[in-house]
Amino acid sequence: GLPANLELVGFVAPEQIGRELAAADLVVATADPESEAARCFGSPVKIAEALAAGCALLVPAVPAARELAGAAADTYRPEDP
Repeated sequence: GLPANLELVGFVAPEQIGRELAAADLVVATADPESEAARCFGSPVKIAEALAAGCALLVPAVPAARELAGAAADTYRPEDP
């Protein structure tokens, strides 16, 4: 199971994003492993918002996400379970 201190937030209303990011220890940008070569990683805005808030960030190891986040984020392979 998941650790007790892990909170999966899901959708956040735009007016609450700053508060959620300020409270976050880590932001994970998700990816759809079923998409063509897992290139679809959702909205690049969430990566930019996390970077602007100074959050630790985990992004899928796909070109667009790596290019946007650069060395400021760690990566994961979205096709790995």
